[in-house]
Amino acid sequence: MDSDAGVVTQLATLEFERCRAISEQDWPALERLLAEDMTHTHMTGRVEDKPTFMDGIKGRPRLVERGEIKIRVYGNIAVMNGRQFNTTSDRRMEMEVLQVWRRRNGVDWQEVAFQASAVSSSVGS
Repeated sequence: MDSDAGVVTQLATLEFERCRAISEQDWPALERLLAEDMTHTHMTGRVEDKPTFMDGIKGRPRLVERGEIKIRVYGNIAVMNGRQFNTTSDRRMEMEVLQVWRRRNGVDWQEVAFQASAVSSSVGS
């Protein structure tokens, strides 16, 4: 269990680094955190691969913040969920996010899947 606690801490740190990288437009850092085969599913249901996501995010500046997150570790796979808040120049969106992270070579964790669902209070805002 101690090793899982350490992994949970590591994954939480990586998630906050992902949010920082998007917010500060640190694209090399974001590239390292996302697996080459990752899928990103937007609140609209649109699914993007990594190259499409990276191209699109660069044209949509935002501040990305997380609320409380839960992390469950299953060996080399971890599932993370919780609230995410995206603030752009004209609106703030609240969503529930589900992410899957995978550990490669027993060391490096990368996000392999992201799914966002609108929180009803943020729909239309």
